[in-house]
Amino acid sequence: MREKRCCWLIVVLLVVCSVVLNAANQKTAVFQGTTDEVFNAAVKVAQVNWVISFMDRPTLTFSFPVPPTFASNGLLCGVSMEKESDGVHVTMHLQCGASHRADKVAAQFFKDVQDELAKLAKQKH
Repeated sequence: MREKRCCWLIVVLLVVCSVVLNAANQKTAVFQGTTDEVFNAAVKVAQVNWVISFMDRPTLTFSFPVPPTFASNGLLCGVSMEKESDGVHVTMHLQCGASHRADKVAAQFFKDVQDELAKLAKQKH
């Protein structure tokens, strides 16, 4: 009986840990612009640096693989977006896994998207 409780406890702990780690792996940034502007900027950045393996414009999602390096395995990054209720901002989620390299990819990706949106804003004016 005690072994059964121990097994259930381990299963529950594993489920809780996987949910927490999954939430921690997701990087989020908020951008100013329409969903089309932010989506197009993000796709352009991904196409310049990687190869987009999946894209679905109606759901504002796409994914791209980051090739392995000598020091790390490859990553599969998924991007999703949602329009904020204010109608001016778009929240972007990037999920690449939990590693130092994933953090670097996310930081660079978000910076490049912001730069692309800044270029677009300058072209408008």
